[in-house]
Amino acid sequence: MSLAKCSVPTLVNSAIGMVKVPDQIKIVNHVCEEFWVSVDAEKIMRVLINLIKNAIDAMSDKGKLEITSCISTDCVEIAFTDSGTGIPDDILPKLFLPLLTTKAQGMGFGLAICKRIVEVHGGTIKVKTELNKGTTFTVSLPLRMKEKVEEERTWLSWPDRIVTY
Repeated sequence: MSLAKCSVPTLVNSAIGMVKVPDQIKIVNHVCEEFWVSVDAEKIMRVLINLIKNAIDAMSDKGKLEITSCISTDCVEIAFTDSGTGIPDDILPKLFLPLLTTKAQGMGFGLAICKRIVEVHGGTIKVKTELNKGTTFTVSLPLRMKEKVEEERTWLSWPDRIVTY
């Protein structure tokens, strides 16, 4: 893992710029304060892009995704709140498990990998949802990384692909 000091607004703006946003979906980015975190930018970008894409997919016809941030004593929180369909109660406990997907073309690795990337950075990812009202995913990243950071490892190995985090 290659750590560098990164601006949270820059990471979020870059992630938004890498996602094709349908005309009927509005993204409201409230992340403007210059919070800095030491992260592997490429890996954290994967997390942010995945969360933005998932939010867009949850709002099939039209909707709004609000992205906010705040700082606490030791971490920065970035919240992604969509106006989508919410997550059913039977899916919620399994949400971050590999191979769980509700998408026709999904493989079920996105959120599992996101969770692992955030955890390797010493952070957490949480979800709050309400059916027919929407979902909020909150990523917390420490302001200062611990001395020893876990090395990248192979997480899943399939005959035709290797997924790393």
